[in-house]
Amino acid sequence: MTYFCNIPDEIGLEILARLPPKSLMRFKCVRKSWYALFNNPHFVAEHLRLYNDQPSTSSTCILFKRSVLSTTEFNNDDVDHNPNCTVEDLHFPLSMGLKSRGQFIELPGQELGESVSIVGHCDGIFCLYLYTGKLVLYNPAIKEFRVLPESCFEDAFSCTLGFGYNPNRKDYMLISIISYGEEILEDDRLIIHPPQAEIYTLSTNSWKKIWIDYLETENTYFWGNDNLSTYFEGVFYGLGYEEKKEFLPFYDRLEEEKKQLVISYDASNEVFHDILLPDCFYEFPTHEFSLTVWNESVHLFGFYHGEDEEPFEIWVMDEFDDGWTKHLSVVPKLDQEVDIPLILWKRDEVLLVDIDGRLASYNFNTENLTYLPVHGVSRGDFQAVVCVDSMVSVNGDKRVDVFDNKGWWVGTVTEKRGEDECWVYFETTADHTAYPKSKLMFHEDWIDGIWVNYNKKKKAFCADGKPVECKKRAWVDERVEDYKKVRIDGKLLDCKNKLRVSVVTPV
Repeated sequence: MTYFCNIPDEIGLEILARLPPKSLMRFKCVRKSWYALFNNPHFVAEHLRLYNDQPSTSSTCILFKRSVLSTTEFNNDDVDHNPNCTVEDLHFPLSMGLKSRGQFIELPGQELGESVSIVGHCDGIFCLYLYTGKLVLYNPAIKEFRVLPESCFEDAFSCTLGFGYNPNRKDYMLISIISYGEEILEDDRLIIHPPQAEIYTLSTNSWKKIWIDYLETENTYFWGNDNLSTYFEGVFYGLGYEEKKEFLPFYDRLEEEKKQLVISYDASNEVFHDILLPDCFYEFPTHEFSLTVWNESVHLFGFYHGEDEEPFEIWVMDEFDDGWTKHLSVVPKLDQEVDIPLILWKRDEVLLVDIDGRLASYNFNTENLTYLPVHGVSRGDFQAVVCVDSMVSVNGDKRVDVFDNKGWWVGTVTEKRGEDECWVYFETTADHTAYPKSKLMFHEDWIDGIWVNYNKKKKAFCADGKPVECKKRAWVDERVEDYKKVRIDGKLLDCKNKLRVSVVTPV
């Protein structure tokens, strides 16, 4: 520790920003300055970039969801597994509302819909849709989760969801396209109720309705087949279709062929778009394809069901989202029949599930098939998402001091239930407990000689060794090489030697 303290701050930050989130969470207890640093948004962003750009951690982590009837339904001892692959089960806190047994989540019934669905992933945060009807944001690397508030819309028939990041607002967001179903009128006319849409933002922890002008034409609506689960550079993508607004008589709908396409939502411009599939997708025989981000582009991948053979194809979206180019067409040399292609990963591999429910990775260049040590797959309920680890918090700075067991403890509010109950998560013990508001107070930290209350919108500065408080607005000009100018509450101050800024976000 003494040796590390003698390392220049810049080098120390470079080292810390390359360490796993689990290690940094333990290091929070080592020094108060580290505790504050690891909650600093600038460090969190730098850690997200540096840690996941390392060769040992880049693009090789996958969250895989499967349903099982028992822990082992068959024996894979005779199969060669990938020696460089490790499998770690994800544990869900009981307070998330799921009934679990070890690493298994007990489902209420046998229906596939009664499960846990991965809506999407962005920067280490997973959006999950629980069989309880709740939406949850969960960062397993730092063991933080947040149960989202109820939707703006009531009694919806179905919804299409997408999770990602709004680069303009610098905020994580969830988009929801709502369907209210259909209705048959007395004249045998079937009308489709128009879609509605809303957006949840993490910073406000609330939903708001948005316009859906681009989700319809004069005679048709655009709908999502599943979720807008593919996110890339501020745009959400998902497979969908175009459907007429009404049918007369209603049974004409049975003969209607829905036009398949891609629906996208540009978070920066807040508009929807529809993107046609490759021309051959609208011809017989059929394609069964999925969307994903691979090698820094949006791709379609899946099997083409031809008359003689079924090649595996990959199509890459053109730069301006106005077309597709075939990237690969290959007939995999497999001894076992493939049931589902799950996801493209690494630089040249696809994750597959065979008909026996075994998980394997196929390399397009070497044509090798390597099985992964994942057992007990059943019921056909599969999902896979390429992911990263991060320090990104889903609870912001909702830290509180809790009086319990004759002392004060620092925790994070994860959910409010009713008027007087708050659920608080404690990092040091991993406990998650409900408390009345009377036992909570806003957390305070001792920063550079100042007690900083997170309930007050302050920024704490230490300029030339002297603590300075900022109650309203601060601006730091770091363009000057020898010194820095600080404008605090409208007053310009010179700091010739050393400036330390600790940004504090209110609860």
